[in-house]
Parts: sequence; C-alpha cells; structure tokens
Amino acid sequence: MPSSDLLYITGAPLNSADDKLLGQAVKEWSGSIVVSGGTTAKIVARELGRSITVMPNARGVMLPPASRIYGIDVVSEGAITLSCVRDLLRDVADDSKPLFLGMEASVDKKIVHLLLSHRKIVFMVGTKLNEAHFDSSLPISLERRVDIISDIVKILREDFRKKIEVEFL
Repeated sequence: MPSSDLLYITGAPLNSADDKLLGQAVKEWSGSIVVSGGTTAKIVARELGRSITVMPNARGVMLPPASRIYGIDVVSEGAITLSCVRDLLRDVADDSKPLFLGMEASVDKKIVHLLLSHRKIVFMVGTKLNEAHFDSSLPISLERRVDIISDIVKILREDFRKKIEVEFL
C-alpha cells in the first residue's frame, strides 16, 4: 500500500523573500520529500541550517550526481533530471519500460518510484528563471522547469490517478 504524501520542491522562488516558505514546508512535512535543482537545494539547506553533500554517481550513470540533505529523501539536479523523470514516467505509463530499482538505481528512477508510491503529491515550483539555461554555449536547449512539471503533473493525474497540488512561487 502506498504511503500518503510526497512533497516535491523544485526551482528557486521568483521572490527571494519566499525562500523561507521552502524551509518551513520541509520542517512541517511529515511525508517523503524530493528536492530538485542545485540552487533549490542550497536554499532549502540554508533555510534548515543543514549541509549538502554531493554523492558519487554509480558507474555508468549519465545524470548529474545526486546530493544528500539530512531529512530529505532525494536531492537531485534540476532540469536534466526532471526531463528524465518525465520521460521515464511516460515509458512506465505506456508499459514500454518496467521500473526496476536495483542497488544502484539512478536518481530519476528513485524519484519515479517515490512519485508512484504516494497517493498525493504536492509540488512547490519556483518560477525564477535559471540564467544557466540560457547559455548559448550549451549543446542542448533546456526546457523551462514549469513546462516539464506541467507534463509530469499531467502524466501523474491521467495515467496514475494521483492527487496533485501545485503551488507556484
């Protein structure tokens, strides 16, 4: 039987005065927590007075490395990982790829597992634009976080019948 609630925080708030809301949400949350985004993780850690530890990637994992913040289930990089989570959710929904969590599961699989094992998911989505995503020297164009989250929410609602709340900051 799935656990009840998951809090998913991603993106820095548009107004930095709202950074406190992220820390407060984590302090008051009794379920599982995912934080996606390097800046977002720094904000949450600062507001909680906790440190961040970058974890080494398992061999063969191509995603940016995950991190650890005490009391948070998964801490990941942002846009690239979110895109992989969306794609993996699509594959699982289409039954084209089973979700297998081995000893060294990638962070996107861990996040998908958490999303699918909770009845209700609350997304807190910061809307501040990440200037790094507009670097013309990058080989790929990164989608906006809000668009990726919208896709993820749609898949979770329509294909997995999850109860979803989204708060934009």
